[in-house]
Amino acid sequence: MRKILSIVLITILIFSLFTCVACDGFCFQHVDANGDGLCDKCGVTVKPTDGDDNGSGDGNGNGSANGNGDGDGNGNGDIAGDRYVDLYAINDFHGEVGKISALGNYLKGEKDGNTILINSGDMFQGSMESNSNRGNLLNDCMEEIGFDCMTLGNHEFDWGLTALQQLSENSSVKFLGANVYHWNAQTKQFGDFADELADEYIVKELDNGL
Repeated sequence: MRKILSIVLITILIFSLFTCVACDGFCFQHVDANGDGLCDKCGVTVKPTDGDDNGSGDGNGNGSANGNGDGDGNGNGDIAGDRYVDLYAINDFHGEVGKISALGNYLKGEKDGNTILINSGDMFQGSMESNSNRGNLLNDCMEEIGFDCMTLGNHEFDWGLTALQQLSENSSVKFLGANVYHWNAQTKQFGDFADELADEYIVKELDNGL
């Protein structure tokens, strides 16, 4: 009997932790995403917070912000509403020249001012069509597609530092490698950052202000 009573009490305690006393259903935290003043989960009236949650403005220009945003209704106020970034990334392409046309057409169709295209490396080495020109063909393709950056993979070093440096210098696509340093094989000591091969990072501002 005591065991049954204990189970009942524990069950009541658990339900009390997750049931809001102000509503009929389960509601751990009230959410008013559509701004109608009612909880989206349980329908109870949500107390407004300080400031104007939904923003105001004519919908045509940039606005100022009070509380959570008196903006233009399009996320362009000083405190913005929802703004989005589309991220597309590829990796380990390994010289598949025959696939670059279809891939490029797709990515160019998706790309706009709020899109970031990332190449995660191991791009060039792996096929006769790419090996024969030491990656220059695919390097040009990355530029045409509009990739923002490419991190260096281990196979980017297959043809030596000189070939990699030429690829980096001949491309508007930024090569990234935050941990790429000169190495002295005789002293077994690391030197300066290899900025002739890569940048540590890039900063890009999108059309939506991000």
